[in-house]
Amino acid sequence: MSVYLDPIEKWEKTVEVDGVTEKKTVARVENGFIIIKGRSGHTGEGKEKEYFEESKAFISETNPFEDEDMSLGIKSLLDNI
Repeated sequence: MSVYLDPIEKWEKTVEVDGVTEKKTVARVENGFIIIKGRSGHTGEGKEKEYFEESKAFISETNPFEDEDMSLGIKSLLDNI
């Protein structure tokens, strides 16, 4: 079974530092917000270089982006991934 998410509103912020991409998505749904935090990139060097991808999803009653200055606050939002 697959699940399709049709949010009322959706916000995304992505930051890439040293080849690692950190992304935070917030979707407003009927009874709150779904927050998805993710990281992806490569670890190691040369032949030991491997791709990684990880993500976590949360439910919240409030939008974490509402009280943040979007141009300055994105790094602090992604630090907790």
